[in-house]
Amino acid sequence: MFGEFSDEGNVDLDLSDELNRDAISFLRETYDEEGYLLNSFFRIFQILGIDDRLLIGNLMKDIYSKKPPYDYDQECFNDDPNITIIRENSQIQLYAEGYVRLSRAYHLFYEGYSILNNSECITSNDLCFTIDCIDEIYIAIGATYAYLMLNHSLTTNISDKSIHSLGGTSRAKKYEALKGEVFKKWKIGRFHSYAECAREYAVKYGLSTKTVESWLSKEFSKAKEA
Repeated sequence: MFGEFSDEGNVDLDLSDELNRDAISFLRETYDEEGYLLNSFFRIFQILGIDDRLLIGNLMKDIYSKKPPYDYDQECFNDDPNITIIRENSQIQLYAEGYVRLSRAYHLFYEGYSILNNSECITSNDLCFTIDCIDEIYIAIGATYAYLMLNHSLTTNISDKSIHSLGGTSRAKKYEALKGEVFKKWKIGRFHSYAECAREYAVKYGLSTKTVESWLSKEFSKAKEA
């Protein structure tokens, strides 16, 4: 848990200062949707046997929306339907607290991502918060990896080849439907760049901004060349 950040002494960062620029650059690299931190998070679910990032992201959001902290001494949250979905589609099952901790880590990642990429200005409190979030995210990821390593029998028969994708062909259809929606919005013509459109609809549909931007580039750059 984080302490309360006081507004006293909280100031907008001076981006002409090289140290501030370097700090923000480092944090944006850390909170990159294609970067090591988020990939390490999703790698956990690949080990469990789930490789659908969109579905995992939606489940994590729903679990977190139950508003922790839970009473970890009770198993009441075992009845969470989102945890049930994960367990039913996993080759390995975590203890319930593990899913709750991971859902908070996922939430903190995107809270930090939003601060660094969508805020009009970044304050000193924002800087402290995003740095503290990295620690908590790594703790959640590390605790889960440690659990899997200490319970090696859980993963003995799991290999990369056996990792399956939740949804199968339905997943592909889901992405095609989302592509269609994004393309419709782009054709309306209110966006000035692929990146601008990607930022809005990545958040709405739970996708990577780079994924949405790539869809738009491949579809409409190709049309221009034709």
